[in-house]
Amino acid sequence: MPPNKKTTIYEVANEANVSVSTVSLVLSGKGRISTATIDRVQMAIEKLGYTPNRQASMLRGGQSGVIGMILQHEINPFYAEAISGINAILNQHSRILFLTQCKNDPNHLRDSFQKLYHQGIDGLIIASYPDEAVLSTIMAESGNLPKVYLAPAGEIDGVDLIRPNNTLMAQLATDYLIKQGHRNIAYVGGDANSMIRAERLAGMLASLIKHQLPFNAEKVVEGEQFSLIARATEQLLQRWPTVSAIICDEMTPTLSTYFTLLRLGKSIATGKFDTYYEQKISLISLTVTPAESLRSLALECISTPAKMVGEHAAMRLLQRLNGVELPVQQIVLPPTWQPQG
Repeated sequence: MPPNKKTTIYEVANEANVSVSTVSLVLSGKGRISTATIDRVQMAIEKLGYTPNRQASMLRGGQSGVIGMILQHEINPFYAEAISGINAILNQHSRILFLTQCKNDPNHLRDSFQKLYHQGIDGLIIASYPDEAVLSTIMAESGNLPKVYLAPAGEIDGVDLIRPNNTLMAQLATDYLIKQGHRNIAYVGGDANSMIRAERLAGMLASLIKHQLPFNAEKVVEGEQFSLIARATEQLLQRWPTVSAIICDEMTPTLSTYFTLLRLGKSIATGKFDTYYEQKISLISLTVTPAESLRSLALECISTPAKMVGEHAAMRLLQRLNGVELPVQQIVLPPTWQPQG
Protein backbone atom coordinates (compact mmCIF):
# COMPACT_ATOMS: atom_id res chain seq x y z
CA MET A 1 0.00 0.00 0.00
CA PRO A 2 1.24 3.58 -0.60
CA PRO A 3 2.89 4.88 2.60
CA ASN A 4 0.77 8.06 2.74
CA LYS A 5 -2.56 6.35 2.29
CA LYS A 6 -4.59 5.96 5.44
CA THR A 7 -6.19 2.54 5.86
CA THR A 8 -9.97 2.67 6.14
CA ILE A 9 -12.31 0.56 8.20
CA TYR A 10 -13.74 -0.82 4.95
CA GLU A 11 -10.35 -2.23 3.99
CA VAL A 12 -10.06 -3.87 7.41
CA ALA A 13 -13.51 -5.42 6.99
CA ASN A 14 -12.59 -6.71 3.52
CA GLU A 15 -9.29 -8.18 4.76
CA ALA A 16 -11.02 -9.93 7.68
CA ASN A 17 -13.95 -11.00 5.49
CA VAL A 18 -16.49 -9.46 7.87
CA SER A 19 -18.87 -6.53 7.74
CA VAL A 20 -17.93 -2.97 8.66
CA SER A 21 -20.38 -3.12 11.58
CA THR A 22 -18.54 -6.18 12.93
CA VAL A 23 -15.24 -4.28 12.84
CA SER A 24 -16.93 -1.41 14.67
CA LEU A 25 -18.21 -3.77 17.37
CA VAL A 26 -14.75 -5.26 17.82
CA LEU A 27 -13.19 -1.80 18.13
CA SER A 28 -15.78 -0.64 20.66
CA GLY A 29 -15.75 -3.89 22.64
CA LYS A 30 -19.51 -4.18 22.32
CA GLY A 31 -21.79 -6.92 21.02
CA ARG A 32 -21.46 -10.67 21.05
CA ILE A 33 -18.60 -11.47 18.69
CA SER A 34 -16.89 -14.84 18.59
CA THR A 35 -13.27 -15.08 19.67
CA ALA A 36 -12.29 -16.33 16.20
CA THR A 37 -13.87 -13.29 14.54
CA ILE A 38 -12.21 -10.89 17.00
CA ASP A 39 -8.84 -12.50 16.31
CA ARG A 40 -9.38 -12.26 12.57
CA VAL A 41 -10.27 -8.55 12.78
CA GLN A 42 -7.31 -7.79 15.02
CA MET A 43 -4.96 -9.59 12.64
CA ALA A 44 -6.33 -7.51 9.76
CA ILE A 45 -5.82 -4.32 11.78
CA GLU A 46 -2.20 -5.21 12.55
CA LYS A 47 -1.47 -6.27 8.97
CA LEU A 48 -2.88 -3.11 7.41
CA GLY A 49 -1.65 -0.76 10.12
CA TYR A 50 -5.13 0.58 10.73
CA THR A 51 -5.58 3.44 13.24
CA PRO A 52 -9.17 3.91 14.40
CA ASN A 53 -10.65 7.29 13.52
CA ARG A 54 -11.63 8.93 16.79
CA GLN A 55 -14.40 10.92 15.18
CA ALA A 56 -15.93 7.69 13.91
CA SER A 57 -15.49 6.13 17.34
CA MET A 58 -17.29 9.06 18.88
CA LEU A 59 -20.23 8.65 16.52
CA ARG A 60 -20.43 4.94 17.31
CA GLY A 61 -19.99 5.01 21.05
CA GLY A 62 -20.83 8.49 22.27
CA GLN A 63 -18.54 11.36 23.19
CA SER A 64 -14.76 11.07 23.13
CA GLY A 65 -14.10 13.16 26.23
CA VAL A 66 -11.78 15.48 24.29
CA ILE A 67 -12.34 19.24 23.96
CA GLY A 68 -10.34 21.04 21.31
CA MET A 69 -9.01 24.56 21.68
CA ILE A 70 -7.55 26.76 18.95
CA LEU A 71 -5.29 29.48 20.30
CA GLN A 72 -4.86 31.94 17.47
CA HIS A 73 -2.45 34.28 19.21
CA GLU A 74 0.66 33.80 21.31
CA ILE A 75 0.34 32.76 24.92
CA ASN A 76 -0.05 35.84 27.13
CA PRO A 77 -1.23 36.19 30.74
CA PHE A 78 -4.90 36.31 29.71
CA TYR A 79 -4.85 33.09 27.69
CA ALA A 80 -2.56 31.29 30.15
CA GLU A 81 -4.98 32.06 33.00
CA ALA A 82 -8.00 31.20 30.84
CA ILE A 83 -6.56 27.79 29.95
CA SER A 84 -6.07 27.13 33.66
CA GLY A 85 -9.76 27.84 34.24
CA ILE A 86 -10.86 25.67 31.32
CA ASN A 87 -8.79 22.74 32.55
CA ALA A 88 -10.16 23.11 36.07
CA ILE A 89 -13.75 22.68 34.86
CA LEU A 90 -13.01 19.97 32.30
CA ASN A 91 -11.12 17.91 34.89
CA GLN A 92 -14.20 17.96 37.10
CA HIS A 93 -16.15 16.39 34.25
CA SER A 94 -13.50 13.83 33.29
CA ARG A 95 -12.62 15.58 30.04
CA ILE A 96 -9.29 16.63 28.62
CA LEU A 97 -8.21 19.68 26.63
CA PHE A 98 -6.43 19.27 23.30
CA LEU A 99 -4.72 22.58 22.52
CA THR A 100 -3.36 23.73 19.18
CA GLN A 101 -1.95 27.09 18.15
CA CYS A 102 -2.14 28.73 14.76
CA LYS A 103 -1.10 31.99 13.17
CA ASN A 104 -3.49 34.69 12.03
CA ASP A 105 -3.92 32.97 8.69
CA PRO A 106 -7.05 31.20 7.35
CA ASN A 107 -5.03 28.28 5.96
CA HIS A 108 -3.24 27.68 9.26
CA LEU A 109 -6.54 28.03 11.05
CA ARG A 110 -8.20 25.47 8.78
CA ASP A 111 -5.30 23.04 9.27
CA SER A 112 -5.46 23.46 13.04
CA PHE A 113 -9.17 22.78 13.07
CA GLN A 114 -8.86 19.74 10.81
CA LYS A 115 -6.26 18.22 13.13
CA LEU A 116 -8.55 18.69 16.09
CA TYR A 117 -11.65 17.51 14.27
CA HIS A 118 -10.03 14.26 13.14
CA GLN A 119 -9.06 13.54 16.73
CA GLY A 120 -12.79 13.21 17.41
CA ILE A 121 -13.22 16.26 19.64
CA ASP A 122 -16.62 16.71 21.31
CA GLY A 123 -16.54 20.50 21.23
CA LEU A 124 -14.35 23.46 20.35
CA ILE A 125 -13.12 26.56 22.19
CA ILE A 126 -11.80 29.33 19.94
CA ALA A 127 -9.41 31.65 21.80
CA SER A 128 -8.71 34.86 19.93
CA TYR A 129 -9.97 38.37 19.38
CA PRO A 130 -13.37 38.18 17.64
CA ASP A 131 -12.85 38.00 13.90
CA GLU A 132 -15.57 37.42 11.30
CA ALA A 133 -13.15 35.70 8.90
CA VAL A 134 -11.99 33.30 11.61
CA LEU A 135 -15.57 32.55 12.63
CA SER A 136 -16.78 31.95 9.07
CA THR A 137 -13.89 29.54 8.46
CA ILE A 138 -14.67 27.60 11.63
CA MET A 139 -18.42 27.58 10.93
CA ALA A 140 -17.85 26.25 7.42
CA GLU A 141 -15.59 23.47 8.67
CA SER A 142 -17.24 22.47 11.95
CA GLY A 143 -20.90 22.03 11.08
CA ASN A 144 -22.96 21.34 14.22
CA LEU A 145 -19.97 20.78 16.48
CA PRO A 146 -20.62 22.65 19.78
CA LYS A 147 -18.32 25.64 20.08
CA VAL A 148 -17.69 28.77 22.12
CA TYR A 149 -15.53 31.82 21.55
CA LEU A 150 -13.28 33.11 24.33
CA ALA A 151 -11.68 36.55 24.06
CA PRO A 152 -10.14 39.32 26.19
CA ALA A 153 -12.22 41.96 24.36
CA GLY A 154 -14.49 42.61 21.36
CA GLU A 155 -17.85 41.39 20.07
CA ILE A 156 -19.01 38.89 17.47
CA ASP A 157 -22.32 37.41 16.33
CA GLY A 158 -23.29 33.82 15.57
CA VAL A 159 -21.49 32.00 18.38
CA ASP A 160 -21.33 32.02 22.17
CA LEU A 161 -18.74 34.58 23.28
CA ILE A 162 -17.29 34.77 26.79
CA ARG A 163 -15.25 37.87 27.68
CA PRO A 164 -14.56 40.35 30.50
CA ASN A 165 -16.32 43.70 30.76
CA ASN A 166 -13.35 46.01 30.18
CA THR A 167 -15.53 49.09 29.78
CA LEU A 168 -17.21 48.59 33.15
CA MET A 169 -13.84 48.06 34.84
CA ALA A 170 -12.65 51.50 33.78
CA GLN A 171 -16.01 53.11 34.54
CA LEU A 172 -15.94 51.79 38.09
CA ALA A 173 -12.38 52.99 38.58
CA THR A 174 -13.09 56.48 37.23
CA ASP A 175 -16.39 56.84 39.11
CA TYR A 176 -14.69 55.85 42.34
CA LEU A 177 -11.84 58.33 41.92
CA ILE A 178 -14.19 61.18 41.03
CA LYS A 179 -16.37 60.44 44.07
CA GLN A 180 -13.21 60.59 46.19
CA GLY A 181 -12.60 64.12 44.92
CA HIS A 182 -10.11 63.52 42.11
CA ARG A 183 -10.42 65.71 39.03
CA ASN A 184 -7.04 65.18 37.34
CA ILE A 185 -6.89 61.50 36.41
CA ALA A 186 -4.31 59.93 34.12
CA TYR A 187 -4.33 56.58 32.33
CA VAL A 188 -1.12 54.54 32.00
CA GLY A 189 -0.37 51.44 29.94
CA GLY A 190 -1.64 49.33 27.08
CA ASP A 191 -0.83 49.07 23.40
CA ALA A 192 -2.36 51.75 21.18
CA ASN A 193 -3.79 49.00 18.93
CA SER A 194 -5.21 46.96 21.81
CA MET A 195 -8.96 46.39 21.85
CA ILE A 196 -8.77 45.86 25.62
CA ARG A 197 -7.26 49.32 26.08
CA ALA A 198 -9.78 50.87 23.69
CA GLU A 199 -12.70 49.44 25.66
CA ARG A 200 -11.22 50.60 28.95
CA LEU A 201 -10.54 54.11 27.69
CA ALA A 202 -14.13 54.19 26.47
CA GLY A 203 -15.25 53.36 29.99
CA MET A 204 -13.10 56.12 31.46
CA LEU A 205 -14.43 58.61 28.92
CA ALA A 206 -18.03 57.63 29.63
CA SER A 207 -17.49 58.25 33.34
CA LEU A 208 -15.84 61.63 32.76
CA ILE A 209 -18.73 62.70 30.52
CA LYS A 210 -21.26 61.57 33.11
CA HIS A 211 -19.56 63.75 35.72
CA GLN A 212 -19.12 66.62 33.23
CA LEU A 213 -15.34 66.47 33.32
CA PRO A 214 -13.07 66.92 30.29
CA PHE A 215 -10.98 64.13 28.76
CA ASN A 216 -7.37 65.07 28.08
CA ALA A 217 -5.59 62.70 25.70
CA GLU A 218 -2.24 64.12 26.85
CA LYS A 219 -2.83 62.44 30.22
CA VAL A 220 -2.96 59.02 28.55
CA VAL A 221 0.34 57.11 28.46
CA GLU A 222 0.84 54.21 26.06
CA GLY A 223 3.22 51.32 26.69
CA GLU A 224 3.66 47.79 28.00
CA GLN A 225 7.40 47.63 28.74
CA PHE A 226 8.46 48.34 32.30
CA SER A 227 11.27 50.83 31.55
CA LEU A 228 9.34 52.74 28.87
CA ILE A 229 6.33 53.15 31.14
CA ALA A 230 8.54 54.36 33.98
CA ARG A 231 10.07 57.06 31.82
CA ALA A 232 6.73 58.08 30.30
CA THR A 233 5.05 58.26 33.73
CA GLU A 234 7.81 60.50 35.05
CA GLN A 235 7.41 62.80 32.04
CA LEU A 236 3.64 62.81 32.54
CA LEU A 237 3.95 64.02 36.14
CA GLN A 238 6.50 66.63 35.20
CA ARG A 239 4.14 68.08 32.60
CA TRP A 240 0.96 67.60 34.66
CA PRO A 241 1.95 67.96 38.33
CA THR A 242 -1.71 68.26 39.39
CA VAL A 243 -2.45 64.64 38.46
CA SER A 244 -3.71 63.08 41.68
CA ALA A 245 -4.80 59.64 40.46
CA ILE A 246 -3.67 57.12 37.85
CA ILE A 247 -5.55 54.18 36.32
CA CYS A 248 -3.12 51.47 35.18
CA ASP A 249 -3.74 49.01 32.37
CA GLU A 250 -2.65 45.53 33.53
CA MET A 251 0.10 44.24 35.79
CA THR A 252 3.34 45.50 34.19
CA PRO A 253 2.15 49.12 33.85
CA THR A 254 0.84 48.94 37.42
CA LEU A 255 4.13 47.79 38.90
CA SER A 256 6.16 50.17 36.76
CA THR A 257 4.00 53.13 37.78
CA TYR A 258 3.99 52.08 41.44
CA PHE A 259 7.77 51.95 41.74
CA THR A 260 8.21 55.10 39.64
CA LEU A 261 6.01 57.02 42.06
CA LEU A 262 8.01 55.75 45.03
CA ARG A 263 11.26 56.68 43.30
CA LEU A 264 9.93 60.20 42.75
CA GLY A 265 9.12 60.52 46.44
CA LYS A 266 5.37 60.16 46.03
CA SER A 267 3.10 58.30 48.44
CA ILE A 268 0.48 55.87 47.16
CA ALA A 269 -2.89 56.94 48.54
CA THR A 270 -6.20 55.14 48.85
CA GLY A 271 -9.52 56.69 49.75
CA LYS A 272 -10.44 60.34 49.57
CA PHE A 273 -8.50 62.93 47.61
CA ASP A 274 -5.71 64.46 49.70
CA THR A 275 -5.07 68.20 49.52
CA TYR A 276 -1.37 67.38 49.44
CA TYR A 277 -1.91 65.97 45.97
CA GLU A 278 1.60 66.72 44.78
CA GLN A 279 2.95 64.14 47.22
CA LYS A 280 0.10 61.59 47.28
CA ILE A 281 -1.29 59.84 44.23
CA SER A 282 -4.07 57.27 44.14
CA LEU A 283 -3.48 54.20 41.98
CA ILE A 284 -6.04 51.77 40.56
CA SER A 285 -5.03 48.70 38.54
CA LEU A 286 -7.27 47.11 35.90
CA THR A 287 -6.19 43.52 35.40
CA VAL A 288 -7.20 40.05 34.21
CA THR A 289 -5.07 38.46 36.94
CA PRO A 290 -6.57 37.88 40.40
CA ALA A 291 -6.67 40.97 42.61
CA GLU A 292 -4.91 39.00 45.35
CA SER A 293 -1.67 39.21 43.38
CA LEU A 294 -1.48 42.95 44.18
CA ARG A 295 -2.90 42.77 47.69
CA SER A 296 0.45 43.55 49.34
CA LEU A 297 0.68 46.90 47.54
CA ALA A 298 -1.11 50.03 48.71
CA LEU A 299 -3.37 50.36 45.69
CA GLU A 300 -6.82 49.45 44.44
CA CYS A 301 -7.31 46.60 41.96
CA ILE A 302 -10.35 45.94 39.78
CA SER A 303 -10.17 42.50 38.22
CA THR A 304 -12.06 40.16 35.92
CA PRO A 305 -9.76 37.14 36.29
CA ALA A 306 -9.08 35.40 32.98
CA LYS A 307 -9.28 32.09 34.85
CA MET A 308 -12.93 32.87 35.58
CA VAL A 309 -13.50 33.67 31.89
CA GLY A 310 -12.04 30.26 31.02
CA GLU A 311 -14.25 28.53 33.59
CA HIS A 312 -17.37 30.13 32.15
CA ALA A 313 -16.35 29.18 28.61
CA ALA A 314 -15.88 25.54 29.64
CA MET A 315 -19.20 25.46 31.50
CA ARG A 316 -21.04 26.97 28.54
CA LEU A 317 -19.56 24.38 26.20
CA LEU A 318 -20.48 21.54 28.57
CA GLN A 319 -24.06 22.81 28.67
CA ARG A 320 -24.23 22.59 24.89
CA LEU A 321 -22.66 19.13 24.93
CA ASN A 322 -25.32 18.02 27.40
CA GLY A 323 -28.07 19.14 25.05
CA VAL A 324 -29.23 22.18 27.04
CA GLU A 325 -31.30 24.44 24.78
CA LEU A 326 -29.52 27.81 24.84
CA PRO A 327 -29.67 30.82 22.53
CA VAL A 328 -26.37 32.07 21.13
CA GLN A 329 -25.22 34.64 23.65
CA GLN A 330 -22.45 37.10 24.45
CA ILE A 331 -21.60 36.57 28.09
CA VAL A 332 -19.78 39.63 29.40
CA LEU A 333 -18.44 38.96 32.88
CA PRO A 334 -18.49 41.83 35.39
CA PRO A 335 -15.37 42.74 37.39
CA THR A 336 -14.85 42.01 41.06
CA TRP A 337 -13.76 44.78 43.39
CA GLN A 338 -13.75 45.62 47.09
CA PRO A 339 -12.46 49.20 47.52
CA GLN A 340 -9.90 49.66 50.26
CA GLY A 341 -10.68 53.33 50.87
